[in-house]
Amino acid sequence: MRIMIRMRMRMRMRIRKRIRTRSRTRIRMRIRMRIRMRIRMRIRMRIRKRIRKRIRMRIRTRIRTRIRMRIRMRIRMRIRIRTRIRMRMTIRTRIRMTIKMRMRIELGYREGVDSIPHF
Repeated sequence: MRIMIRMRMRMRMRIRKRIRTRSRTRIRMRIRMRIRMRIRMRIRMRIRKRIRKRIRMRIRTRIRTRIRMRIRMRIRMRIRIRTRIRMRMTIRTRIRMTIKMRMRIELGYREGVDSIPHF
């Protein structure tokens, strides 16, 4: 019986000591854990922001490339149409155009550049 009582007393003492020491260390540990968690959260947020930025940039670049491709296609189409029109225009019509331009320029120089007559 005495041995049991002694054991219990020892246990109680140990528990008390533990509680005292633990409480302080636990508080410190908790504070540290919180600080760590905050740091981790910040790092995660930064990483997420970076990822989001990258995704946004990718989407923007894709859209831009698409727009550029469309513009290029339009320019190509225009050039093709122009070449077709030129091909359709016979040599005679071209000569006529050049003569008209020459006439305009000559008349313009004679009468002053402001009054270039339109044919």
